[in-house]
Parts: sequence; C-alpha cells; structure tokens
Amino acid sequence: MLRPGGLVFASSPDAQRWVWDDYTHRRPFTRKSFRLLFSDQGFVVERAGYESVVPGVGVISARTRRKRRPRLFALLARLPFHRRNVWLLARR
Repeated sequence: MLRPGGLVFASSPDAQRWVWDDYTHRRPFTRKSFRLLFSDQGFVVERAGYESVVPGVGVISARTRRKRRPRLFALLARLPFHRRNVWLLARR
C-alpha cells in the first residue's frame, strides 16, 4: 500500500541466465522493462539503474568511511555479463 505521492523502491534480478535457474523468479527484467512495468501502472519513475551482486559487497561497504559501495562495484554493475539487480525508484 502506498500513499498518494508516496515513494516506492523495487529491485529484481535482471535478465541474465544465472538467475533463471531459481524457481522463484518468473520473468526477467531489463532496466527498460522495469521502467515500463511501473509507468504502465501510473507511477512516475524517478530513477532506475543496476546494482552489482557480488558476494561480500555489504561487508566491504560497511567498512568504508562513507558506508557506501566502492566505485569498482558500481562500475561492475554496468557490465552486462556481471551479476546484478535492476532497481527502480518511483512515485505514485
């Protein structure tokens, strides 16, 4: 449930082969298809992108001064063959 004007964050594995061995995932998403899914339902998409899914990233991020993901992992998320999630921030 979301209030009018409320903000939603959604994340899903992108359209890569390694994800679809998992029976819990029904449909692959690209950044474009994730945007369309939300905009077709009346949301205004504010931002969308990819996030690197490398084991241990959370541990490494917690040890940085700013508690943020190192830039190397952000760059890896741009590579289409790298494990990643597609994410989106939208407003109703």
